[in-house]
Amino acid sequence: MSIKKTKITHRGDEEAMNDLIATEEIIKPQTTKITEGRLAVDVYETVTKLVIVAPIAGIEISNLEVLVENDVLTIKGNRSHIYKEIKSEHYLCQECFWGNFSRSIILPPNLDTDDMKASFKRGVLNIEISKKDDQSSKTIRISN
Repeated sequence: MSIKKTKITHRGDEEAMNDLIATEEIIKPQTTKITEGRLAVDVYETVTKLVIVAPIAGIEISNLEVLVENDVLTIKGNRSHIYKEIKSEHYLCQECFWGNFSRSIILPPNLDTDDMKASFKRGVLNIEISKKDDQSSKTIRISN
């Protein structure tokens, strides 16, 4: 693979752009098929709750699901491709993931999964899980 370095001195530099376009290996579409995308998340905690934030642009709320099973929180959904008429060979670069995605997070034991709130605003999913009030430790008597 050869890499051709090009310096664009200003926006109208046609010669530099022509050199870039003429390079055979600009950016090829990914050839391996990915069956499911991995959702990026931020997770942080406060004194009273654990918060999970996931930017999920381009999805309808009806295509999004959040579930908790055995202290594992899973976010899953489907982002429909909005440009279905464009063939893959026409892409110069294709980094956006379209299709099914999911992310599972193991929750710490001090959370009250019965007290959860989720909201979806401006393409960002926000999940808040309250911490259990009783976080006191117990002394266990050891018998002989």
